[in-house]
Amino acid sequence: MDILTLKCLIKTFFENTDAYNSVEVSLDGKMSQESYEGLLSAAQQNLHTIEMQEREQIKSVEDLDAQMAQLRNKKAELKEQLEHLCARRKEKNLILNQSEESLKKTQVKVTGLKEEIQKVEKTTPICRRCEGSRQNGASA
Repeated sequence: MDILTLKCLIKTFFENTDAYNSVEVSLDGKMSQESYEGLLSAAQQNLHTIEMQEREQIKSVEDLDAQMAQLRNKKAELKEQLEHLCARRKEKNLILNQSEESLKKTQVKVTGLKEEIQKVEKTTPICRRCEGSRQNGASA
């Protein structure tokens, strides 16, 4: 039950109590035993009904409190997991950056070695006969 329902019930209870007190004062001892017992029984029944509603609302509030506690616990767990994931992401980004830097250095070395090989190939005279015998030997 929500707070508005509880407020309504409490308001009704006090209105009924005020009505009962008004009737009691107006009669001021003039009522018969039978009507007194009837009013008392009605008031007791009304009290019993409202007490039942109060117990239900208390249980509802306790249930909601328990649910809120569970949600707070879950929120704390999720916050901890998020912090852990953020730390892992930061670590992985650092490793990625290091790997990218290492890759760049390796690529520079590869490019340098390729250029060096091309220079050597251009400056070294190649024996045409050696090339021809290699081709003949490969086809034989």
